[in-house]
Amino acid sequence: MSETTFANPRSDYGASKLEATEQLLSADTRGRISVTVLRLFNPVGRFSPATTLPGRAAREIDQALRTGADTITLGALDSWRDYIDVRDISSAVLAAAAPAAPSGLVLNVGRGEAVGCLHLVRSLASIAGYDGGIVETDVSSARSEHVDWQCADIGTIRQTLGWAAEYSIEDSLADLWSEIVRSTEFADG
Repeated sequence: MSETTFANPRSDYGASKLEATEQLLSADTRGRISVTVLRLFNPVGRFSPATTLPGRAAREIDQALRTGADTITLGALDSWRDYIDVRDISSAVLAAAAPAAPSGLVLNVGRGEAVGCLHLVRSLASIAGYDGGIVETDVSSARSEHVDWQCADIGTIRQTLGWAAEYSIEDSLADLWSEIVRSTEFADG
Protein backbone atom coordinates (compact mmCIF):
# COMPACT_ATOMS: atom_id res chain seq x y z
CA MET A 1 0.00 0.00 0.00
CA SER A 2 1.41 3.33 -1.00
CA GLU A 3 0.43 6.65 0.52
CA THR A 4 -1.59 7.39 -2.61
CA THR A 5 -3.63 4.16 -2.51
CA PHE A 6 -7.32 5.07 -2.55
CA ALA A 7 -8.57 5.04 1.06
CA ASN A 8 -11.77 3.06 1.48
CA PRO A 9 -12.23 2.47 5.21
CA ARG A 10 -14.65 -0.28 6.12
CA SER A 11 -15.00 0.50 9.80
CA ASP A 12 -15.69 3.51 12.00
CA TYR A 13 -12.11 3.18 13.27
CA GLY A 14 -10.66 3.50 9.76
CA ALA A 15 -13.07 6.28 8.81
CA SER A 16 -12.07 8.33 11.85
CA LYS A 17 -8.38 7.93 11.01
CA LEU A 18 -9.01 9.07 7.42
CA GLU A 19 -11.07 12.07 8.57
CA ALA A 20 -8.33 13.16 10.99
CA THR A 21 -5.70 12.85 8.25
CA GLU A 22 -7.75 14.92 5.81
CA GLN A 23 -8.40 17.65 8.38
CA LEU A 24 -4.73 17.89 9.33
CA LEU A 25 -3.56 18.03 5.72
CA SER A 26 -6.18 20.69 4.96
CA ALA A 27 -4.90 22.81 7.86
CA ASP A 28 -1.34 22.38 6.54
CA THR A 29 -2.42 23.47 3.05
CA ARG A 30 -4.03 26.61 4.51
CA GLY A 31 -0.79 27.37 6.36
CA ARG A 32 -2.39 27.06 9.80
CA ILE A 33 0.01 24.36 11.01
CA SER A 34 2.90 22.31 9.71
CA VAL A 35 1.87 18.65 9.49
CA THR A 36 3.41 15.34 8.56
CA VAL A 37 1.05 12.40 9.02
CA LEU A 38 2.72 9.13 9.87
CA ARG A 39 0.60 6.15 8.86
CA LEU A 40 1.66 3.49 11.34
CA PHE A 41 1.13 -0.06 10.31
CA ASN A 42 1.09 -2.72 13.08
CA PRO A 43 3.21 -1.78 16.10
CA VAL A 44 4.89 -4.58 18.04
CA GLY A 45 7.37 -4.63 20.91
CA ARG A 46 7.48 -3.87 24.61
CA PHE A 47 4.13 -3.01 26.16
CA SER A 48 2.10 -4.29 23.18
CA PRO A 49 -1.46 -4.14 24.51
CA ALA A 50 -3.69 -7.19 24.72
CA THR A 51 -5.89 -5.57 22.06
CA THR A 52 -3.21 -6.40 19.47
CA LEU A 53 -2.44 -9.88 18.16
CA PRO A 54 1.16 -9.91 19.44
CA GLY A 55 0.11 -8.60 22.87
CA ARG A 56 -2.74 -11.06 23.23
CA ALA A 57 -0.65 -14.00 21.99
CA ALA A 58 2.13 -13.15 24.46
CA ARG A 59 -0.32 -13.08 27.36
CA GLU A 60 -1.99 -16.33 26.27
CA ILE A 61 1.41 -18.04 25.96
CA ASP A 62 2.48 -16.71 29.36
CA GLN A 63 -0.72 -18.00 30.94
CA ALA A 64 -0.30 -21.40 29.29
CA LEU A 65 3.28 -21.70 30.50
CA ARG A 66 2.29 -20.69 34.03
CA THR A 67 -0.68 -23.07 34.25
CA GLY A 68 0.64 -25.96 32.18
CA ALA A 69 -2.10 -25.60 29.55
CA ASP A 70 -1.31 -27.49 26.38
CA THR A 71 -3.12 -25.11 24.00
CA ILE A 72 -3.85 -21.43 23.52
CA THR A 73 -6.80 -20.07 21.58
CA LEU A 74 -6.64 -17.00 19.36
CA GLY A 75 -8.78 -15.58 16.57
CA ALA A 76 -8.23 -16.24 12.88
CA LEU A 77 -4.52 -16.22 11.98
CA ASP A 78 -4.72 -16.49 8.19
CA SER A 79 -4.07 -12.81 7.40
CA TRP A 80 -0.76 -11.09 6.69
CA ARG A 81 0.33 -7.80 8.26
CA ASP A 82 3.26 -5.39 8.14
CA TYR A 83 4.52 -5.37 11.74
CA ILE A 84 6.84 -2.56 12.82
CA ASP A 85 8.92 -2.35 15.99
CA VAL A 86 7.94 0.40 18.41
CA ARG A 87 11.58 1.57 18.48
CA ASP A 88 11.47 2.01 14.70
CA ILE A 89 8.27 4.01 15.07
CA SER A 90 10.05 6.28 17.54
CA SER A 91 12.90 6.88 15.11
CA ALA A 92 10.39 7.68 12.34
CA VAL A 93 8.68 10.24 14.59
CA LEU A 94 12.01 11.88 15.37
CA ALA A 95 12.93 12.00 11.68
CA ALA A 96 9.55 13.55 10.77
CA ALA A 97 9.86 16.12 13.58
CA ALA A 98 13.32 17.30 12.50
CA PRO A 99 13.40 20.99 11.52
CA ALA A 100 14.43 20.20 7.93
CA ALA A 101 11.67 17.61 7.39
CA PRO A 102 9.07 18.58 4.78
CA SER A 103 5.43 19.00 5.78
CA GLY A 104 2.10 18.29 4.16
CA LEU A 105 2.91 14.62 3.60
CA VAL A 106 1.45 11.28 4.55
CA LEU A 107 4.25 8.77 5.17
CA ASN A 108 3.89 5.05 5.71
CA VAL A 109 5.76 3.67 8.71
CA GLY A 110 6.21 -0.08 8.33
CA ARG A 111 8.89 -2.64 7.58
CA GLY A 112 7.80 -3.01 3.97
CA GLU A 113 7.18 -6.74 4.33
CA ALA A 114 4.07 -8.70 5.17
CA VAL A 115 4.29 -11.38 7.86
CA GLY A 116 1.76 -14.17 8.26
CA CYS A 117 -0.08 -13.86 11.57
CA LEU A 118 0.28 -17.58 12.25
CA HIS A 119 4.03 -17.31 11.61
CA LEU A 120 4.19 -14.36 14.02
CA VAL A 121 2.48 -16.35 16.79
CA ARG A 122 4.62 -19.44 16.16
CA SER A 123 7.77 -17.29 16.28
CA LEU A 124 6.66 -15.77 19.58
CA ALA A 125 5.87 -19.24 20.96
CA SER A 126 9.35 -20.41 19.98
CA ILE A 127 11.00 -17.41 21.67
CA ALA A 128 8.94 -18.10 24.81
CA GLY A 129 9.77 -21.82 24.83
CA TYR A 130 6.11 -22.76 24.38
CA ASP A 131 5.55 -25.91 22.32
CA GLY A 132 1.83 -26.39 22.91
CA GLY A 133 -0.93 -26.10 20.37
CA ILE A 134 -2.26 -22.93 18.81
CA VAL A 135 -6.00 -23.12 18.21
CA GLU A 136 -7.58 -20.64 15.78
CA THR A 137 -11.19 -19.57 15.87
CA ASP A 138 -12.87 -18.11 12.82
CA VAL A 139 -13.28 -14.75 14.55
CA SER A 140 -11.18 -11.91 13.13
CA SER A 141 -10.34 -8.53 14.59
CA ALA A 142 -13.26 -6.15 14.07
CA ARG A 143 -10.82 -3.37 13.10
CA SER A 144 -9.31 -5.30 10.19
CA GLU A 145 -11.52 -8.28 9.43
CA HIS A 146 -11.92 -7.26 5.78
CA VAL A 147 -8.17 -6.97 5.15
CA ASP A 148 -6.44 -10.28 4.40
CA TRP A 149 -3.07 -8.82 3.40
CA GLN A 150 -1.40 -5.54 4.27
CA CYS A 151 2.08 -4.28 3.52
CA ALA A 152 3.48 -0.74 3.59
CA ASP A 153 5.24 0.80 0.62
CA ILE A 154 8.02 2.61 2.49
CA GLY A 155 9.69 4.19 -0.54
CA THR A 156 8.43 7.71 0.20
CA ILE A 157 9.62 7.84 3.82
CA ARG A 158 12.96 6.33 2.81
CA GLN A 159 13.41 8.91 0.05
CA THR A 160 12.01 11.90 1.99
CA LEU A 161 13.46 11.31 5.45
CA GLY A 162 16.16 8.71 4.82
CA TRP A 163 14.33 6.44 7.27
CA ALA A 164 14.11 2.65 7.26
CA ALA A 165 13.22 0.08 9.90
CA GLU A 166 16.16 -1.44 11.73
CA TYR A 167 14.61 -4.12 13.93
CA SER A 168 13.55 -7.56 12.75
CA ILE A 169 10.27 -9.19 13.71
CA GLU A 170 12.25 -11.58 15.90
CA ASP A 171 13.87 -8.60 17.71
CA SER A 172 10.42 -7.11 18.32
CA LEU A 173 8.95 -10.37 19.58
CA ALA A 174 11.93 -11.04 21.85
CA ASP A 175 11.52 -7.55 23.31
CA LEU A 176 7.79 -8.12 23.82
CA TRP A 177 8.42 -11.47 25.48
CA SER A 178 11.10 -10.09 27.81
CA GLU A 179 8.62 -7.44 28.98
CA ILE A 180 5.94 -10.09 29.62
CA VAL A 181 8.46 -12.09 31.67
CA ARG A 182 9.51 -8.98 33.63
CA SER A 183 5.93 -7.96 34.38
CA THR A 184 5.03 -11.53 35.44
CA GLU A 185 8.04 -11.69 37.77
CA PHE A 186 7.11 -8.30 39.21
CA ALA A 187 3.49 -9.35 39.77
CA ASP A 188 4.57 -12.61 41.40
CA GLY A 189 6.74 -10.69 43.81
